[in-house]
Amino acid sequence: MSIRKLALQEAIMRRTCPPEGINSDPAHAAAVRKHRENCLFCAVFAPGPPNTDPPPKSAPEQPEPGMSRMIEDAFSRLPPEDAAAPRPGRVFRMKGGGWDGALHRNPPLILILDEPPPAAPFVWPAALISSDPDLAGPGDLAVRDIADGPPAEYIVQVGGRPSRIFMVSPADLGPVTAVISDAALQNARAMMADPDAVPPGIDLFPLIRKPGDPRVAFRALEAETVRYFSAGESFKRRLSQLRPDLIWPDFAPSATGEAGHRAETALALACPGEIAHAEAAAGEDDGRQAWANHIEMKGGRIERISILEVGNLERAGQDAGISFTGRIEIPPGRTSHLIACMSDRDGRLQSDEDQVWAPEISFFFVFFPVSDEFIRLHLAVVTEEA
Repeated sequence: MSIRKLALQEAIMRRTCPPEGINSDPAHAAAVRKHRENCLFCAVFAPGPPNTDPPPKSAPEQPEPGMSRMIEDAFSRLPPEDAAAPRPGRVFRMKGGGWDGALHRNPPLILILDEPPPAAPFVWPAALISSDPDLAGPGDLAVRDIADGPPAEYIVQVGGRPSRIFMVSPADLGPVTAVISDAALQNARAMMADPDAVPPGIDLFPLIRKPGDPRVAFRALEAETVRYFSAGESFKRRLSQLRPDLIWPDFAPSATGEAGHRAETALALACPGEIAHAEAAAGEDDGRQAWANHIEMKGGRIERISILEVGNLERAGQDAGISFTGRIEIPPGRTSHLIACMSDRDGRLQSDEDQVWAPEISFFFVFFPVSDEFIRLHLAVVTEEA
């Protein structure tokens, strides 16, 4: 078996096989059994079925030696509120993870690439990190220049096609494990801006020339990792915990375009069950949505979802698209951001191209470069205590 095929097997197990703590937990027994029915590696090499007896009491935790201690020491010098905050150049281990069908998505390492976009300051652009250069190809960046933290080699999946850049929520970030050098960060940003860029002095990995190259399957695996850990999917899971009746339109990924990959779009598309049923009973949709989701955040984490009334909503057709104006009142003493997108009957999405949001007078204007085929407006207001 080739080195790349072995590396691919290890990557699949690392990304999708449950860790020992899950394997031995009786609460996950049914899910682990389902996983082993579908996973050749775990069926052959994993230990027996999960223990159904109560786990023994563990001994008190001892300080971790070696690299873990070096990481702890390196970041203990930072103020507590800054030590875990996202910053460009910081490498994080994500939190969360969990069952995704028969697979267990395990938290990956990610690199924060840049500051949040102005329209959505609660999400940060990031790139996946892998550890095996045998699976690297065009668009991958080998980073060995570590400014803070233990020595390491990271393979940052920052360029290439399709893009593997995604948005992460601060609420999903675990501990900082390292900070890369400014020079390495600039190379990563250059490759993020131009998927075909090759900054001088970087390692060049072999081209992927054949469909059977294991790196093709690896990139598909990483695309699924990006999907699961993206802020948009995280927002959906969190909102569904807070309000199980929420419904999201079933848009085809191939039809959503750029808007479908924006994390904040999920906040606007969530629809409470009673509203969805009432609108379905009313018949034809004229696009005059008279409500907006109110997403209340605290420290980057969604705390509550409610509905805000949209008043004086007016739709106007223009030569280059469609615009809306209206009024939304938000609670006082909160910062706010308006998220807007439109959809058509074929499941295509379009984010607004221009926006005026004036919460002090409860007014908004949004413009979309779309045709009359786009009929439905989706709105959300994200607020946080000032």
